[in-house]
Amino acid sequence: MTVRVLSLPPHIVLISSGIWDVRSSEWVTQYVRERIGQGLELTTIAENLCDECTAKEENSTGLGCDNMTVVIVGILNGQSREEWEKKIRDNVGPLSQPLDA
Repeated sequence: MTVRVLSLPPHIVLISSGIWDVRSSEWVTQYVRERIGQGLELTTIAENLCDECTAKEENSTGLGCDNMTVVIVGILNGQSREEWEKKIRDNVGPLSQPLDA
């Protein structure tokens, strides 16, 4: 069977349940897009995303204490890194809620 893909997303984010326990898919999407638009490396974005979702209290036993894995795959689709970043930056729209929420 052959599957023809008519359009590809600019990136794919693969995340373990430890992230989904504390953040919504909308929040993660906006977080990643904003930082790609700022020119950050994907590995740095993934590390920072884990930091954002980790419990801040040492004695916490709830949310933000689960194991966390983040893999961000950039799909350049023939574009240069700069063209790809600009396209994402130009398409980042407003969130329904601020990222710090």
